[in-house]
Amino acid sequence: LRAFNNLPVANRWPDLSKQTFVRVSANTSGTTVQEAEEHEESKRMNDRTLWSQAEYKGFDGNAGRNYVYPKNTDKHQYREYQYKICKEAFFQNTLVVLPDGLGKSFIASVVMYNIYRWYPMSKVIFLSANKSILRAQMEACSNIMNIPKGDCVEITGKNPTARANMWRKHRILFGTPRQILLDFQDIPSIPFGRIKLLVVSEAHKARGANDPFAPIIAILQNHTEHFRILALTSVLGKKLTETADIVRNLRISHIEIRQENSPDVAAFVNKSTVRPLEVKLTEQFRVIRKDFFYAIDPYLKILLFRGVVSGNF
Repeated sequence: LRAFNNLPVANRWPDLSKQTFVRVSANTSGTTVQEAEEHEESKRMNDRTLWSQAEYKGFDGNAGRNYVYPKNTDKHQYREYQYKICKEAFFQNTLVVLPDGLGKSFIASVVMYNIYRWYPMSKVIFLSANKSILRAQMEACSNIMNIPKGDCVEITGKNPTARANMWRKHRILFGTPRQILLDFQDIPSIPFGRIKLLVVSEAHKARGANDPFAPIIAILQNHTEHFRILALTSVLGKKLTETADIVRNLRISHIEIRQENSPDVAAFVNKSTVRPLEVKLTEQFRVIRKDFFYAIDPYLKILLFRGVVSGNF
């Protein structure tokens, strides 16, 4: 990670490091008394209760004294690594590399809810090219953190007027990179200054000329510097340069990496047994294989000769 130390962090965030944070344990219904009270309080808030300085604009100083984190509920077992990752993600643009099934959706839900809560007039965006991931995350936000479903919406390819109404009425918006970019370009009424969090799923795609997230971040940065980025992936590039591209393109300042054998993760990994199974090819498949290798043989020989590929074929 030494290679990333000197990368610039282009967007800024209020310094909340001196705030006193508390853990809030959820009851069996998943809702805390404090959480419910604060949600009602946020409804009653007016502009006089919010900080007005440019760097902190819209920040609720009362809600910002703590954050809400579900602990040992019937829906979720408390995991220390998730708690640590969430804390880092509040304060820094964080890339989370976590194997599938270990709680990326949970981490996103916690971070999304708390920024939604700290900035009661804010917008939060969740990006994924996979619509099943979008819908699963919407469910997670509701089930894990009790975010009102009426505040969430999936941006779809409806006419610009309908989409503009979605941006106006809803606070947490889920969409594909293509759809969100289209909205950024076509809807002049989008309140860019109120966008406080951008969550990027499948962050390993944020590299190369076809990076789908770079144009979105570039447009957003033209309007505001004061937003947080949370990037999620289960895999990184095999080369350091590929990871550096992701870090640079997503303005990452902190990385949290866990593998299945990481000490704080291993206990939560489902054990698996790998058993080799030899399958004999039928005559039909042997003919297909023979024809296939006959077709690629001239090209394969050139690649072998030039050292592009290696091995026995």
